[in-house]
Amino acid sequence: MKSFFKFILAALAATAALASCTKQDDSPVKSFTASIEHAQTKTTLDGDVVKWSNGDQVNINGAVYSVEPSIEKPDYAKLAYIRGSVPDAPYIAVYPASFYDLETGNYYLPQEQEYEAGRFNAPMVAVSSDENLSFSNVCGVLRFALTGTGKVAEIEINSEKLPLSGQFKVNNGSVVMQEQEKYNWIKLDCGRGVELSPTAPAIFYVYLPAGTYTAGDLTVVVRNPDNWQYTKPTVQDAVVQSNHIYTFDWEVTFSEPGEDDHDRH
Repeated sequence: MKSFFKFILAALAATAALASCTKQDDSPVKSFTASIEHAQTKTTLDGDVVKWSNGDQVNINGAVYSVEPSIEKPDYAKLAYIRGSVPDAPYIAVYPASFYDLETGNYYLPQEQEYEAGRFNAPMVAVSSDENLSFSNVCGVLRFALTGTGKVAEIEINSEKLPLSGQFKVNNGSVVMQEQEKYNWIKLDCGRGVELSPTAPAIFYVYLPAGTYTAGDLTVVVRNPDNWQYTKPTVQDAVVQSNHIYTFDWEVTFSEPGEDDHDRH
């Protein structure tokens, strides 16, 4: 009988310890708000208004939060905790959340971006000492308004000198590309292809790190599903600033690829 009571007491002690641990893990999470600092940023374009979207996620010091946009103020949102250790100040928040690698603890600009009609996922960063996060775009956004015939399967941008994707760090709210894991190309994947019109431009957004790109450094290649392409090298110096949108109006004529195609680096 004594052994039985000892067993019961031990079980109760274990249960209490487990409850204590569970309570600690389920401690109240912090409430964050997210605003967009400038109009020409992020995620959904509605005329000249840029707003948060349902389904957006941000990463704050390694923890993932979902975005709950405000109906009254489209550039304002509340953030709902999803997973990860509850962050402590100072806070570094990035959008999209996928730009933070949970395994390595590093930030990455992806080599491949995905086309979404009327939307672009240009990276934003917020650095704050409190729970009010003001996000600003940390890359330049290239807006391609393309006319022509056929479909666009992808838009690739190559640089001869500067990294366009790979690992980066956040320094005073700016993106600084790192020497390790850097790539001098980016690509916008358009899936099965976006149909072009001879009169109504199709709009494509591609983001790249801010910097001064000298004449001839950048080459833009637009490809159709058959790998025919339209190539445009830069002919003058280009200063790309963060949180700015640069528009290119081009009439695209696809040519069969030749032996002198620009190789991917």
